Amino acid sequence: TLVCERDGRIVGLCQVLLGQPYAYMTEIGVHPDYQDKGIGHELVKEMEKILLDCGIKYCGGIILDTNENSRVRAEHAGFERKGHGYSYLKEIK
Repeated sequence: TLVCERDGRIVGLCQVLLGQPYAYMTEIGVHPDYQDKGIGHELVKEMEKILLDCGIKYCGGIILDTNENSRVRAEHAGFERKGHGYSYLKEIK
């Protein structure tokens, strides 16, 4: 789990389960008062660096169709929808 702190409080987190060669992103969230400030993007980028250092080459996750905001942000971060389900995957470079 990776967290982001601002003004002495945790305002965001990114959590993954590790495997080889995949990691599965289980949670990413930013406190509403801190959204739209790039914190989620920073968390994902930092997590990708950590995963690369661990030898992980792919990161995936599940996003429901009803979660439009998360789908748009995931695609902006380079995740691609795979198949007809809710799965998203990104090759980390």
